[in-house]
This record gives sequence, structure tokens and C-alpha cells, in this order.
Amino acid sequence: YARRYLRQIAITEKQIAIAGLKTKPSVAVYAENAIISHSAPVQDQLVITAYKIASIYAASNEYLADANIDVLAAIIEIFGEQFGIQEDTLAFSDQNTTGVGMLWYGDGTITSGVAANGALAQFRGQSTSSGKTSMPQMGDAAGTLDFWLDLLTMMIAQPSALFQGAKFFMPQEVAVALVSIRDTNHRPLANLDMGIDLVTGLDGQGKLVFNGYDIVVLPSNIMVTYSTSAAPSTPFCCLTNPMRSWSCMGIRGGFEVDMSTDATVDNISLFTNDAKGFRMKERVGFGTGRPDTTVVLRTSAT
Repeated sequence: YARRYLRQIAITEKQIAIAGLKTKPSVAVYAENAIISHSAPVQDQLVITAYKIASIYAASNEYLADANIDVLAAIIEIFGEQFGIQEDTLAFSDQNTTGVGMLWYGDGTITSGVAANGALAQFRGQSTSSGKTSMPQMGDAAGTLDFWLDLLTMMIAQPSALFQGAKFFMPQEVAVALVSIRDTNHRPLANLDMGIDLVTGLDGQGKLVFNGYDIVVLPSNIMVTYSTSAAPSTPFCCLTNPMRSWSCMGIRGGFEVDMSTDATVDNISLFTNDAKGFRMKERVGFGTGRPDTTVVLRTSAT
């Protein structure tokens, strides 16, 4: 998902600086012959750091030679899926330790150029901090604090021009909760043409659309660790155009696979045990230069 939706930038060193923003320029209407005030955006830098993702796999030479399939190719494919999951977790989650996830900007606490202009944080319950402290649940009944109204509130939080090409990003449990919200007669609102559609794209894959905005459904445990319990002030969904917000995936080099026969893996000597070890690694980093064009939805504080 990160490679599909984020800007990919080649990092030639450990770190790369992306243009950020502290304050926006102002424009105004002036009378004829009036003095026009000077205004300029105050820019800063978002630094993207390449962190290493890695794993080691060991197997006997007999296993590698006798398998009925190209076992190494299969193993690399399996590990590749796990590397992708780790990339997406860094890209979309609420963290800033190894890269900066997209949801983290909802706190508005970043120290780069957009410290004062982090993503707009909307609370469950239409912009109030005293709404729902839990994430949407499957089978929720519609009400004054339902998830549908929260999404609509996100849509009007910014000028619509900022959202051209925007998408909702949400965990699959939250997406399921969205389509399963019921009315007082226990009918799913999604079946009553309430703004959400299931359409089929040109590639034949089904897609969810809410009032014209695509919904990108991320697998479990990538954006958030979903819970049915109360989780105050927890961001779990965002509306953004990753291109406009400069949500970037920095890539330092490529995916590398190294092989060794004389190392020790799990206290086993590969040489004396007639085995091979394969080390897979890559270096990637994440960050968003313009989170002020993003709206993040979080559970309420109280």
C-alpha cells in the first residue's frame, strides 16, 4: 500500500530533506492604488531517515536441492509479503520512532516545519472531544454520534480543493463497521444508498466509495491495533491525497538478498551443518511534508 499510494523518493544518503511548511502565505483584496502587503510561506524541512528492515532465513542444502519447487523463490516471495507489511505499518501507523506514520500527524506535535500546522484532528462525535472513546464496531446502530457523520465532518474540515484526488485510509475492521451500521429496523445503511457504494474497477477488483471518495482498506494491525475496548485519543482513520500532502516513502538502494555458508544461525554453524543462510534487507523511511492537507479521525479524549 505504501508503494502504491505514497511518493517514492530515492535516498542517496542516510537522510533526505523534504520541503515542509510552517505558515501559509496570505492573500487579500486591495483597493486601487492601495499598498499590497508582502506575504510569503515560511518553509522548513522534513527529514526522512532510511531505517533498515531485515530478516535471515537458513535451510539445508538438501532441502534446497530436493524440493519439488523453487523453494528459494517461494521463500523470497513469502518474506517479500512480510517486508511489505512492515513497510505499510511504518507508513500509516501512529508512530514516529522508525520513520513517521501518517496517523501520527493527527497529534499536531511534529517538530519539523509543520509543527504548528499538523493534520486537523477530528474526534468521533463530530469534532468534540467528549464523543466516543471506542473505534467503530461491527453492527453499530446509527445515531447522533455514528461513524457516517464523522466521515462527513472530515469532508468539510478543509476546503474541497485540498482533497482533489483524496482517499479515506482505514483499517479493515473499521471499514467493516462502516458498511454494517444499522438503522432502527436493523437494516445496514449501506444497503439504503446512504452515500457508500461498492463498485468494480477496471481491474475487476471491488472498491468501496464514500460520497465520491475511494476508501483504501488496509489489512489488520497496520494502521492500528484494533480493539473493541475504549481507547481514548487514538487516531485510526484519515482523509488525504498523499501526493498533495507529500507523504513520501524514501528508498535507499533496493531489496537485497545475501547468501552465506560459513555464518552461525540460531547457534548452528551453516558450514558444518551443510546449510545456507539468506539475509534479506532493505532501507526505507517515511514522512509527510504537508500534513496540514490531511484530516485525521481519532477516538474522543473523554
